[in-house]
Amino acid sequence: MYNPKLSVFKTRCVHINLFTYLVMCALIVPIIASANTETYFCDGSTNSELRYNTVIVKKYENGNLASIQEVKNKKFNGLYESWWKNGNRRAQGRFKNGREDGDFFAWYRNGRKYFSGSMRDGKPDGTFNTWFADGKIRNQGIFLSGKRIGQWKSWYNSGQQSSIVNFEVDKILECSFWNNAGEIVYQGKDTKRCNDIYTGYYNTYSLESDEPG
Repeated sequence: MYNPKLSVFKTRCVHINLFTYLVMCALIVPIIASANTETYFCDGSTNSELRYNTVIVKKYENGNLASIQEVKNKKFNGLYESWWKNGNRRAQGRFKNGREDGDFFAWYRNGRKYFSGSMRDGKPDGTFNTWFADGKIRNQGIFLSGKRIGQWKSWYNSGQQSSIVNFEVDKILECSFWNNAGEIVYQGKDTKRCNDIYTGYYNTYSLESDEPG
């Protein structure tokens, strides 16, 4: 049934800033307690069809925000943010024409930072850092248009250096690896051996893993 109030609200949502939208949404969007998360659009509906211009909101059953995503022209455009069920921030980034574009950040459930990096047109571009749950640095490196370049470093949770690997356009030139006791495991330019050890040291990063790290 046509509802003029909802239609006016839907039109305005495209133009108001996101903070104003969230304040308004908190007043009109019901809390669904029977599901883990529920998806809402600016008009308060739960239709899964991707709208042309809207903000997608997901909530936990306790009413806390799970995530928000701006959509323009049926593509992710603008701000993306998510939160853990306990209310702590989980991830933040921006999209342009459906692809990640700009700075991205992620946090552990305990509130400590897990990841920071930059994306351009859906590809990693710039300095990337990851941390352990206690705040100690874990990995550090640089991407250029999705390719690893320069010196990449990693550490054990103890603070001991675990690796230093030099890249040229995603190819390993040389590497150094240490065990947790600080003893050298391998140091040299054997690219196959460097790749084998490097692959074992690094895990695939998931922006929305249940508990990063």
